[in-house]
Amino acid sequence: FPTRRSSDLSNFMIKTWFLIPILVIGGIFGFNIGMKNENFRLKKDKLSLKIPIAGVLTEKTILANTCRTLSMLLTAGITLVEALKITASVAENEVFKKAYLEISEKVQKGFSVAVSFQNTTVFPTIVNQMISTGEETGKLDDVLMRVSDYFSKEAEESVKALTSAIEPLIMVVLGLGVGFLMIAVVMPIYNLTSSF
Repeated sequence: FPTRRSSDLSNFMIKTWFLIPILVIGGIFGFNIGMKNENFRLKKDKLSLKIPIAGVLTEKTILANTCRTLSMLLTAGITLVEALKITASVAENEVFKKAYLEISEKVQKGFSVAVSFQNTTVFPTIVNQMISTGEETGKLDDVLMRVSDYFSKEAEESVKALTSAIEPLIMVVLGLGVGFLMIAVVMPIYNLTSSF
């Protein structure tokens, strides 16, 4: 049975090998076209944030980077509205980019920073609470740097969790692959010798 399956797979690959480069090139071409569309990028980035473990790591990394950027810009004397716009441009994720731009618009209209962050529903509760504290104390840049440090440590923990989750999976896949090949090679030899 394994021998037959490996033979069928081999025959299938021989007959359809030319489809592989076509599919790969077509996929890359289609993806590049899609990336020029804002809605496509938004859906892609939303989906990337929902991937188990990896999505959490992505979110924490983005939060660490954007909060650090925003803190440094405010410390440098950049106005809050302009700092939020710059932060949006370096977010590298359409979900967070859109959120920072919305916050920038609301702050420009006179809304408080804390309320603007809460209304986006994108940021975790701890971020909203820390932003509120920073706004009340007048030390928003310091608070943002603390938030960045917090999520940097959280991202490191997520990397460890991801590594721990992947290692057993890789071992199982390799084990199954080796086992399948061994059966495919040994079974014909065994059947041949037992026929004598």
